[in-house]
Amino acid sequence: MLFFLTILKRKNSGIKLYVYYGIATVLLLYTTLWGMFVVVVQNLFFFLQKITQRKRWIVTQIVIFLIFLIWLIPFFVFLCEQKEYVKACIQWIPRPEFNSLIETFKAFSYGGSRYGGWDFFITPEEIGLSQGLLYVMGIFFILGIIPFKKTERPTAYFAGLWLFVPLMAMFIFSLSYYSVFLVRYLIFALPAYYLLVAKGIERIKKRLYKILIILVIAILTLPSLIVYYTKTLKMDWRGAIDYVESRIEKDEIIIMAPSDRSQMFAYYGKKGVKFQDKTKVKIALVKELGVNMLKGGFSYNNRDNSLLGINNLEQFQEMVSRRKINKEDSFWIIFITRWFKNYKSIQNYCGKNWHRVKTKQFEGIDIQYYVPIIYTN
Repeated sequence: MLFFLTILKRKNSGIKLYVYYGIATVLLLYTTLWGMFVVVVQNLFFFLQKITQRKRWIVTQIVIFLIFLIWLIPFFVFLCEQKEYVKACIQWIPRPEFNSLIETFKAFSYGGSRYGGWDFFITPEEIGLSQGLLYVMGIFFILGIIPFKKTERPTAYFAGLWLFVPLMAMFIFSLSYYSVFLVRYLIFALPAYYLLVAKGIERIKKRLYKILIILVIAILTLPSLIVYYTKTLKMDWRGAIDYVESRIEKDEIIIMAPSDRSQMFAYYGKKGVKFQDKTKVKIALVKELGVNMLKGGFSYNNRDNSLLGINNLEQFQEMVSRRKINKEDSFWIIFITRWFKNYKSIQNYCGKNWHRVKTKQFEGIDIQYYVPIIYTN
């Protein structure tokens, strides 16, 4: 972004500056796919300006695009060949609603949003006053985005494009096709939001008032910072899966609740997932009984096991009725307690039909091991 702004500032930028800009942009695109929004915004803003070196800019963009094609073509080939796999990997992302836009600004203001912010793991009471940042920063954001003077228009327009083009593009795409609307995917637009907030504070004429406003923002930030640095906000997937891997026996079943977390075994498992069908080298989630499960089963430590997923008691009971789970089976059931609050009914059902011999809690995860009642008599 620095090289881009320098090009705009200088009327006659040398070739060296365009080379630096091109290298930085290619690195951005190869770092994150969402960097393409930054390039789009830069081009939109560039052609809105009265700049004479348009030919040099266009040549630079063509070179960047050609270099990016080296990565882009294999990526689109992969998307076309592995549609079901890609769809399965992102199906856990909820489709956005109009309220999702407000949630995004919540995350930008104090870090909370169910679309990727960390208040998904905490209660609003824990961050308390920090929620007020949405209103305080929101007021100055509005003041910053409105250009009261002609000289302020470039900053307001550029920051506005930087923020709203990717935000609305991802929102519309997620409504129309596949949902990819997560706050963490929009982190590259966060500086634009803060830039406009700072611009709004700058409009306050008296220095004392500016200091007081910044002090209020700093104080309101404290509760969320305390929670962030004192509470574990990340689930211990690695520890939980390692615990199951090191203890599971042949033919035992693993049940995941909710079902869409099943793919975590492929990601965190030390031994990886080995499909019984050797041709299935990719993870393929399929729907059966309204439940996602790994196609073909998998093996841990060369011991065959099956992985099932459930979202409620009815699905568990249907699996029993269809004999995917038998009364003679031993199984590990993994409750993701942060996302699966109502698991008591399943736990009670299992307790009546099997014997629970082990329990283990990890951050956000509850593991329970059941064996047939006949084994305990």
